[in-house]
Amino acid sequence: MDDESRRKRVLETLREMSQKTTNSERLKVQRNEPEELLSIVYHALESSINAIIITDLKEKIKYVNPSFIRMFGYQNKDQALNDDAAGLFDQNRIKRLTDVIWIIDKQQGNTQEFNARRIDGGEFPVLVSVSNINDMKGNLIGRMASFVDLTERKQAQKLLGESKRHIQILSSKLLEAEEEA
Repeated sequence: MDDESRRKRVLETLREMSQKTTNSERLKVQRNEPEELLSIVYHALESSINAIIITDLKEKIKYVNPSFIRMFGYQNKDQALNDDAAGLFDQNRIKRLTDVIWIIDKQQGNTQEFNARRIDGGEFPVLVSVSNINDMKGNLIGRMASFVDLTERKQAQKLLGESKRHIQILSSKLLEAEEEA
């Protein structure tokens, strides 16, 4: 075998080894991608400022994030797990989580305001969005709901309204005083 043939054979062997390594690394990366993506999604849910729940098809709560625990007054996640998601709402209006979806759809929006119920029974206003969770085949496997506490916003709106009324009263008194002068 001459030098040129040996050189070609060595180059071919190196290419094959490189390709095997590259394929092996690709497979390793491909195997890790779902785990990495799952980790990213989990940390995104855990760090969300919105309260988030995930339910199964029977509307039993299977996941809650730390914001949910704080917003709804639970001591820990275990208190909420396997509870009926409809129990988070005003029972006169909401009997099932699908009622929330129906109301949101009827309003032709992505979110809707509801009264939610804390674990201590206290009610508070929330903005809610609910979305379906499908598996890779497109089958419905659960739902995710996101809650934004509107308590502070509602209080600010109330104070603003009172301030406007107070200004109107003062304005009318000022006009009366000017007319008398």
